[in-house]
Amino acid sequence: MNPLFSIIIPHYNTPELLTRLLKSIPVRSDVQVIVVDDCSPDASGYLTKYPELIRPFVEFYSTTKGGSAGRARNIGLQHARGRWCLFADADDYYEEGFLDIISEKLDDELEILYFNIAGEGERAQLHRQIFELYLTNHDETEIRYHIWEPWNKVFARQFIIDNHLRFEEIPVGNDAMFCLKASHAARHYRIIDNQLYCLTDNIGSISSRAWSFTREMDYTKVRIRITRFMTELGLQYRYGYHVFSVPRAQRFWQQYGWRQCVEYVCYVSRHYGLLRALMYNIKRRRFQSAHLDLIYCD
Repeated sequence: MNPLFSIIIPHYNTPELLTRLLKSIPVRSDVQVIVVDDCSPDASGYLTKYPELIRPFVEFYSTTKGGSAGRARNIGLQHARGRWCLFADADDYYEEGFLDIISEKLDDELEILYFNIAGEGERAQLHRQIFELYLTNHDETEIRYHIWEPWNKVFARQFIIDNHLRFEEIPVGNDAMFCLKASHAARHYRIIDNQLYCLTDNIGSISSRAWSFTREMDYTKVRIRITRFMTELGLQYRYGYHVFSVPRAQRFWQQYGWRQCVEYVCYVSRHYGLLRALMYNIKRRRFQSAHLDLIYCD
């Protein structure tokens, strides 16, 4: 008999935090936990050094090429058998009773369930602000298109299969298009305000790593894809990104050198268009001036 839930966890070199996460998930036969290690230096020794990781209904897999949580999540999806899929990061954890609350809100037609986030860091606070805005103006696009990480969502696995959804196997932002395409495709969804997942800010995580030219370019590429997608939906001034600006190019020149600055300018020119980007910035600033009550990206 297949489990009811599959919880997919990409992991890299944080066994202590992974242990904390696993302890927050109840040990039940209807809960399949899938941990996919993304080429951690000592992955082969984790189960020996941390025997508390060994518990019923937990499966361990690994990637053959590191550097992408998206690749790990896709491997997890290949092994998922549950009717419903959740995604957690190894350095976060679930709130007590989360599965009981989720189970009460699911039904046969539901494709995505959105829920709120706990935690004290800046990212968690921003997510709660987005929920507060939604609760104030009752605009569901605020939740569906402004939060493009998977850990505040429950997905019907058949919905993922039917819509051919996969995570991008890239260094940063691998979850953006997966979540945005899922939200756009979903016709039956529900939003609840329960804080069921604790988002933490840890030194060494992707979100806290020091900026570099490569990292900034990786984010530029993702932001271009997001902004194009939002443009197709007519939401570009609300949820799109400034993919190019003269001050940013000047900062690239000063911080990384002229070669990297030229590379940045040429990439935006080829894949988005400099004039288009500059005109977008002007129109977006006008939109923001007229809608000061909204929360914006970038």
